[in-house]
Amino acid sequence: MEAPKKLFYFIGVKAALKYCKALVILSFLYFPAAYSQNARIEKLLKAIDAATADTTRAELMNDLSYQLQGIDPVKAMDYAESALELSAKINYRDGKAYSLTNLANIYSNRGDYKEALEYHTMALQIRKEKGDKQGEGKSLLGIGNIYLLLGNYNKALENYLKALKINEELKSKHDMAFCVNNIGAVYYYQGNYPKALECWNQAVTYYEEIGEKDEIISCFNNIGNIYGEQNQPQKALEVFREALKLSTEMGDKQSIAAA
Repeated sequence: MEAPKKLFYFIGVKAALKYCKALVILSFLYFPAAYSQNARIEKLLKAIDAATADTTRAELMNDLSYQLQGIDPVKAMDYAESALELSAKINYRDGKAYSLTNLANIYSNRGDYKEALEYHTMALQIRKEKGDKQGEGKSLLGIGNIYLLLGNYNKALENYLKALKINEELKSKHDMAFCVNNIGAVYYYQGNYPKALECWNQAVTYYEEIGEKDEIISCFNNIGNIYGEQNQPQKALEVFREALKLSTEMGDKQSIAAA
């Protein structure tokens, strides 16, 4: 199967360019500012140096690996591997699962999906053995992401639905919304636009309940993207305007004006 060219939060760039140019800037609004991320990295480095407990040190190295993945994947891998080695030494299973997940994400970003799938699967096994339902849901979501990238939509959907069921049991609205969003992505790639719209509208409802406006904007852009591809410019424009309104309310006026 052909791997998808876009993934998860489809920012409606093509549709926005055609119907609402000002919203193209939304593709870039919600990444952490570089100075903020650098500050977090510096803080983590100092905390690692000061840590005396091995579990704390392993956790902090994993946090640092996570932060570095989009900046310096080589260092991110080094910290994840160091955290995995330390966690294994002290039999810290939470730390091992976190390290394996970080490594899975690093390999996924490299396009090495086979390795990524193996690491996600190892993390899932640990979390199942521990009875860590929240962690199990996250691992299933990660496995679903890999299958989606591979174009194996049936396996992606299978894992997303398992993750959704767990998060519904936990009543975790944020994770429920994320699962529903990615299920919508599967339907989108399968060309089942009505089901994709149903999922993304459901995700909007969840995000509204927990007040995550940035995620609502992403969902609106997904929805607008579908309307654009269905040659429904008026509906696309209405949804993009809602996204623009929310973005303005969040104080992103300068970025919007730049468009």
